[in-house]
Amino acid sequence: MLGLLALALGGTAAIGVLVALCALLALALPGRPRPWTAHLRRRLAMLAACLAAAVYFTGVFWLEVAVNESSHGAGSSPSPSCRADAPDGDISRIASYRVSHLPLQFECVLDDGTTYASSEFPGSLTAFPAILAVSAALLTASARSDQPIRHRTHSPNRQFDP
Repeated sequence: MLGLLALALGGTAAIGVLVALCALLALALPGRPRPWTAHLRRRLAMLAACLAAAVYFTGVFWLEVAVNESSHGAGSSPSPSCRADAPDGDISRIASYRVSHLPLQFECVLDDGTTYASSEFPGSLTAFPAILAVSAALLTASARSDQPIRHRTHSPNRQFDP
């Protein structure tokens, strides 16, 4: 069930990437808003945030697919994700598996308690969205710093009691 939710969220984020790309390309057309650099940073931040979400939720979907493969069917034990990376090619030592969603990891547990990470889920699957999310936050902060601070002005008819 979590895999279907991740697929839906990843698809929604992918649509967000397309919208952000169109908004970014619109800045190249005549009549762009002024100051265009702040708009550029804001739209780049939107693109980075949507891309980070799309990559992360796609990774969650594939992680859930691996969990489903490992828990259903005749060839599910030992886990298919663990077989290729088994130490010394001995799959009889694989006892179980562990899954982590942050960072995205599929760990195989051997009968002596030691673990090794499956090569199906590289570390970049978590690092790339994290870098994009930090970039989006920094771009948003820099775009907001360009906006003038609006001070409230008091109405001349308003009386203040001392």
